[in-house]
Amino acid sequence: MTRLASAGTLKGMDPRRLATAMTGLPVDEREILFCASSLRWSVERIAGDFGLSSEVVKLRLHDAMRRLLGHAASCPPGMP
Repeated sequence: MTRLASAGTLKGMDPRRLATAMTGLPVDEREILFCASSLRWSVERIAGDFGLSSEVVKLRLHDAMRRLLGHAASCPPGMP
């Protein structure tokens, strides 16, 4: 399995590019990523609030990061 970089990797990403990539995420991944990164909720809290197992939350966070980093890599500089 490929190991993803931490959310800190997104800090260097152009804000417009990040916003565009975020809108392209499935709603559940976007909400979970927001809770984890902006609200600093633990996996356990997210799991409890969303009625999911911790493993499902981890999987969705992993998938969201993979999509965001993939979007960043596929866009030429200056493009959102």
